[in-house]
Amino acid sequence: MNLLHFSETKEVTTLAIIVDSTWGLVVIRIEISAVLLSMSSAGISIGSEMSGGVEDVVVDRVHIWGSRRGVRIKTSIGRGGYVKNILYTNLTLHNVKMGIVIKTDYGDHPDSGFDPQAFPQVANISFHGVFGSKVMYPVVMAGSQEVFITGIEIMNMNVSTTNMKKNAFQCSYLQGKVVGHVFPSPCKELVRQIKVTRETTHIVTQ
Repeated sequence: MNLLHFSETKEVTTLAIIVDSTWGLVVIRIEISAVLLSMSSAGISIGSEMSGGVEDVVVDRVHIWGSRRGVRIKTSIGRGGYVKNILYTNLTLHNVKMGIVIKTDYGDHPDSGFDPQAFPQVANISFHGVFGSKVMYPVVMAGSQEVFITGIEIMNMNVSTTNMKKNAFQCSYLQGKVVGHVFPSPCKELVRQIKVTRETTHIVTQ
């Protein structure tokens, strides 16, 4: 698929942006930029139809408010396919329950004919510049033993939360890193990387 670009939408309050891949098709090179979104479910959602794959998606300068979820990737065993090489930059969230959501146990299937051995791949998902306020859970990322999430990167995040508990980040079965200033404190599954010089990088575990 050639480049698909959503840009400079003033305000969307009745329809979220949803990216799906069905019937084995591969969806590549999507750009979403300069969009204001308010939606009861999720502002921007990738999945859950993943029989093909979604890759090389850039989401830039998006403001989401008044939604249950900000940005979401959802899939499950039996859907197969992949989601990889997704970049979110300059993301603003306000008054949402869950800011960033990745779920690999979405569960719903159209019928009983799905392949229980079709394991989806979720890899190389980056968030560069995430800001917001009144967010209950800034990050909820749930992989599984069968669908392990890899290559998560969160760089420069400052989101105030309505949840004062320590587990503002909820993570399981994933691998990744955080870079720069990240608030609230990230989960232990995300390794803190501090760039000292162009040639030297220190890794500090949580």
